[in-house]
Amino acid sequence: MTTAVFDAPASMPRYMPRRFFVSPRKRPPKASQRPVVRIAWMIALFARKSYVSYDEYRLRFACSMRTFQRDLAVLRDAGMYLEPHPTHGYRMVWFGPSVEAR
Repeated sequence: MTTAVFDAPASMPRYMPRRFFVSPRKRPPKASQRPVVRIAWMIALFARKSYVSYDEYRLRFACSMRTFQRDLAVLRDAGMYLEPHPTHGYRMVWFGPSVEAR
């Protein structure tokens, strides 16, 4: 068995700051990242062919109706076809091969 030799002093001098362990905390996303997170969440729900409602959006992100409409406009500008539903919210319209094309 080998023995280790350390050159550290036995006591800490007064001029050295003490270091305490700080547990890592989850930090909220930066202001520039929030729209990306919201829109990515909406795209993930649309990809699962489910509806996105304002109530669900508000509970998750604590945003206003105007922000919700702005994010929907961003998705529409990107080329997604979104269909409003009176009770469920919005869903993406999926275009598949038609029967006549076969």
